[in-house]
Amino acid sequence: MAPNLTMRSARQSFLFYLIAFIVSFSLMALEIVAGRLIAPYLGVSIYTWTSVIGIVLAGIAAGNFFGGWIADTWHPQQVLVWTLAAAGGSSIVSLFLLSGLGTFLNRHAVSLIAASLGLAGAAFFLPSFFLGMVTPLLIKLALHTLEETGRIAGWIYGTGAVGSVAGVFVTGFFLITYVGTRQIVVSVSVLLVLLSGAIFVWRRARPPLLLLFVVGAVGIASFFAPAVPCEKESQYYCIQFIPAGDGVSVMLRLDHFTHNHIYLDDPKHLGDSYQQVFGLLSSYASRKYDPRRTMLIVGGGGYILPRFLQKYAPDISLNTVEIDPEVTRAVEGLVGTFTFPVVNTDGRVYVERLSDRTRYDVVFVDVFQDVSVPYHLVTKEFMETVLRHLTDRGIYAVNVVDRPDGDFLASEVKTMQEVFPQVRVFTQAPQAGETMINKTHIVLGTRDAFDEALWNAVKAQLPPGDRDIAWSPSRETVATYLRQGRILTDDYVPVEHMLASVSRDMQRETSVLNQ
Repeated sequence: MAPNLTMRSARQSFLFYLIAFIVSFSLMALEIVAGRLIAPYLGVSIYTWTSVIGIVLAGIAAGNFFGGWIADTWHPQQVLVWTLAAAGGSSIVSLFLLSGLGTFLNRHAVSLIAASLGLAGAAFFLPSFFLGMVTPLLIKLALHTLEETGRIAGWIYGTGAVGSVAGVFVTGFFLITYVGTRQIVVSVSVLLVLLSGAIFVWRRARPPLLLLFVVGAVGIASFFAPAVPCEKESQYYCIQFIPAGDGVSVMLRLDHFTHNHIYLDDPKHLGDSYQQVFGLLSSYASRKYDPRRTMLIVGGGGYILPRFLQKYAPDISLNTVEIDPEVTRAVEGLVGTFTFPVVNTDGRVYVERLSDRTRYDVVFVDVFQDVSVPYHLVTKEFMETVLRHLTDRGIYAVNVVDRPDGDFLASEVKTMQEVFPQVRVFTQAPQAGETMINKTHIVLGTRDAFDEALWNAVKAQLPPGDRDIAWSPSRETVATYLRQGRILTDDYVPVEHMLASVSRDMQRETSVLNQ
């Protein structure tokens, strides 16, 4: 007589617990990689992670409700097999949905909240729903008498929780780095359909043709599933290098945002206007203070400014902090090994750990990418820490992507004024008939007064047509920032909300360019 899953035995109990472990591990693996899979299309923000977590929880809840009902209506053993197969099939389909819908949402003006919810829902609700059905089915199968209800339910939920913990740690710490997000989804999909088929084999039953078709379809789809649009996946970014239209540079793309234009052969080209302003401020500091100044750059990215200073200002004592070692290795693979020191860690952690005696003449922070803002680097507490490590005449400068009338720019200016005696703003001069478009601004904080005459002399190095990149808004505009802005602290820093309009504007610009 063929064994039946409803017959109790130690071996059968172990099978139930193993299924609970595998299913929970798979679910958490999908949830962890979901944020990385969405990032190339929508970036990484509190909105994308909130959407992923909310959609997965909604899918689990719906699956629990439906699984509990269907376990009392149909034969739970048969439903379990098809549920696992459906979970595997929908997991592999998520890669196709992410590629198609993600590209569409990236190119059209859709709010970040709606886009995040839509993409996460389309890709991950069904896998979460089917995986959520499994636990009530297993409990129904494992129960033999009412007296053991608590023990059986507790063991299955407990084993599933252990699988969830393992899925989070193994995926986050190892699999994303060494396997890759696409391969993780493919592996989860194949594992689930094979587990479905293994139950039939264990029962010595012949799998129906439909199940064999699902197994075969998932296997074939695993070879044709769209690849994640990355040259390198790291624990932080999807890294790409895209040839620029000028034929002499490449663009570094981190997730969905083009970060820098990298000129491979000649680092004198700073490219983006805000990088040129950083370069001018470096020259200003050299003339005002000492050519042998000490400088800290938080945020390596394409290493545009560090490479420039390495060649054209060799007297500078330069330190650069970049959180992602893979970005550093990728750029060095293009331009050659850096001769200046690079520390791969979080910028705030680096500054917090500095010796009390360490002082810098210049600190530049270049880590902000539209809505992808490391919020802990814009707060009053961080600025106070930076100030403690500046020399008496030191300069602190940070780039801010926002509209000229944006809440984030105003709040950054107001927060900096709470810490620094002197605050200046540099941006591109408005053109005739120009609307309120997004720009990269430089917010500058110093202890001593800014030397206007010296600054104008430094700007005179630029061709006359390029000097508008370092235009300063009027005192009235800065006063408006101080009235409009909010002081950002570690307890209150709603940067994603402040930059929601920036995301919409960028999507509209992308949509127009793609028409």
